[in-house]
Amino acid sequence: VISRIADPEAPGGDSAFLWLSGVVFLAAGLFFWREGRDSRPILIVDHDGITDRSFGRIPWTDVQAFRMNGSLFNPGFGYTLRKGVRPPKKAALYRVGGMMNRLSGLPERTFRKQMIAGGCDAILLAFRKARPDLEGK
Repeated sequence: VISRIADPEAPGGDSAFLWLSGVVFLAAGLFFWREGRDSRPILIVDHDGITDRSFGRIPWTDVQAFRMNGSLFNPGFGYTLRKGVRPPKKAALYRVGGMMNRLSGLPERTFRKQMIAGGCDAILLAFRKARPDLEGK
């Protein structure tokens, strides 16, 4: 197997692409499996800020806006950090995801209804209660 990866001209030389694809899909599957088994809340909202399970503690002063997004059948919720602010953890992942979400017209950090226990309405109410001035900016 290793000889086929090292020598693409050998019989079955396309296997390098297949092996690489397999490794990428396996890694993605393990990541999503691990995230799906994590029982901690995805977002915690309080009067000082939010705690995002992936990105850590974010004070309200760093949040630019929040809003509902998506369609009738696939609602979502999202927030955006102020320009130049990076989350305490996984800042590169936030930037890449944020860039892709902005291209789609979504907030930088977006959650689908299925990701949030209780749905988007509960988290939207918590954000509105804590910082109504940031909605939809």
